[in-house]
Amino acid sequence: MPSPYETIRAEYNRCPHELEWEWWVDWHYQHGFVYATPDFFIMGKPVRRDAPTEWLEDPNYVVSRGEANAWYIFAFAGDMGKAWAIMPWPLAWIAFQRVRGGKRELAFYSTETLRRLCPPNLHHAPTESILAPA
Repeated sequence: MPSPYETIRAEYNRCPHELEWEWWVDWHYQHGFVYATPDFFIMGKPVRRDAPTEWLEDPNYVVSRGEANAWYIFAFAGDMGKAWAIMPWPLAWIAFQRVRGGKRELAFYSTETLRRLCPPNLHHAPTESILAPA
């Protein structure tokens, strides 16, 4: 069975992208966060909830810790309960995009709501992966 990192990398590489997977991982190490464990892989960056959607996906859009009010999850695979428990610092919102019916949808969720729905002390079956860019 592939690791969460292998799962998300393979999904990203299935479709053509302007920037390679490794470029995005390096970018998130510099401007956001990357956590890889045997249970989950997650990377994201701090953003403003009121920013236009296209800014969230723009590598030139960088927000300071003091300005941010949300985490934008660029890529995720694995046990969601464990992942939400390790965010670098508390922010009120968590955002990510999913592709449903061929259409990309951006959603913001209250951090507390996600923590209640996926508490880290419960065992969760691995969830499907999510990727931000198409």
